[in-house]
Amino acid sequence: GLHNKYPLQTKIRTELSLGRCSIISRENTEKRNYNGMVAKQPRLQLKSKSNEDTEDTAIRKESSITTRISAISSWRYIWLVAALPALSVVFPMLVDAAQQTTVPEDRRFIIIFYLILKRIYLYVSALTVVDMAARRASALPLGLGQRLQQLNEELLSNIIGKQQLQELSQGEAAQEAYKSLDRVEGKDQALILPLFLGTLLLGSFYVLQLQTVLDPSLVSGADPALLSSVKDLFKYIGPYWTAFTNAAVCIIFTRAEFEAAIRSFTDSGKQSEEIKDTTADITAGIALLLSSLAVFGCYAGPQSVVWPVRNVVNSCLAITVARAIQLPKFAYVVAALGGLVLYDIIGVYGSSFLLPPAGATEPAVATSVMETVARSKLDGSSPFWQPGLLSVVINGKTTDALGLGDTVFPALLAGWAMRHDREEKCNDEASSNNDSEENIIDLPQPSWYLQSCLGGYAMGCFLQEVFNTGNGQPALLFLIPSMLIVVLGTATVRGELSNVLRS
Repeated sequence: GLHNKYPLQTKIRTELSLGRCSIISRENTEKRNYNGMVAKQPRLQLKSKSNEDTEDTAIRKESSITTRISAISSWRYIWLVAALPALSVVFPMLVDAAQQTTVPEDRRFIIIFYLILKRIYLYVSALTVVDMAARRASALPLGLGQRLQQLNEELLSNIIGKQQLQELSQGEAAQEAYKSLDRVEGKDQALILPLFLGTLLLGSFYVLQLQTVLDPSLVSGADPALLSSVKDLFKYIGPYWTAFTNAAVCIIFTRAEFEAAIRSFTDSGKQSEEIKDTTADITAGIALLLSSLAVFGCYAGPQSVVWPVRNVVNSCLAITVARAIQLPKFAYVVAALGGLVLYDIIGVYGSSFLLPPAGATEPAVATSVMETVARSKLDGSSPFWQPGLLSVVINGKTTDALGLGDTVFPALLAGWAMRHDREEKCNDEASSNNDSEENIIDLPQPSWYLQSCLGGYAMGCFLQEVFNTGNGQPALLFLIPSMLIVVLGTATVRGELSNVLRS
């Protein structure tokens, strides 16, 4: 849409992989590939109308822009990594206050305040993840192959050797694979995503059955001794293998976010290349150490003490996964979210027939496949911590929890909103005809559509509480429609509905 609005003067390129915009001459515009994405990720170009900017000036502007973008997110990392965990100390204090007071009215007030505050804390934590996931995801390319390539380089740098990383990223076989993924259209990604998640859910469920409730007598025609041996194998070896792989993934994903957090404070944009390389290595080493300590604490520490740290690690997991599954167009996002809502509904309400009969080996507590998998993370059936939930723990018992999928999937829409807001900003800058260094690419915090997404998410959280049945329920059924209603309402009020639907 931006190209059609300024066909003769300039073309606007939103370099989402770098999280910034540039105004370039029509002659220097790259050819676009499918879905309107940039075929290459060139270095930022800045040209004023008078063409008087030198290369040094362009580099200086690029560094200034990068610094401003980094500084925007610094306080968000403080909120995620420090402030939210620190606020968790309020809950034990409220419990002690309720137990010590002798006035019934005061005790009732404290208990009600405590119950409400727990839910608010959980939803604010989830909202923080959605917001940061959207901002982080908007800095990656929209092509699936390019996006995964850049993520792999980011996640595995300083984890594996440089030669192995180079082969994984730039090797001939890797490049072919990434190009093949780039050819996967957004509509196909939108279709595959719910099916892929459904397959993962069923796989997790059946592995759990093998570890816990599989009765050899229920499988006709199979050797009972063999089935019993398989069950014992999964029961005793499975948890250790799962804990090892989960810990490795948690360290790698958390390190990426910790490194981004450190860089948001330290990047100045005025360092030489040699100093930047040295600083990057030191930053990566510190981030790896901190993430390793955090994950070790999640596994080794008592639940009543380390649950805020577990929430931080789970938040980093959700942010990284959300960065990997972004879609290029609003229609594709809506289609994927529709499939995910259906997946959530079927997982909660339409999968009870897959559960084993009550009393076969153990009493059936859960009423659905999704609830079975969620309870396995809460009931202590595994000797190790299992990531995947944002939670509130009081006196060693999990009292409130929210699945990471309820933050990752809404971030699909929030990520689109972030990119759309940035394109609008580029549009405004082009029409202002002001090419001064301070104003040419001044990226403020995105408004309108990202804020609408977050407001819709908050409304969905409120509706979950209003219609809470006391049992497991599909959170996406409330979150996604609320977000879409607010976003489309915002577009209608602003007179941009047709533009949004085509974006």
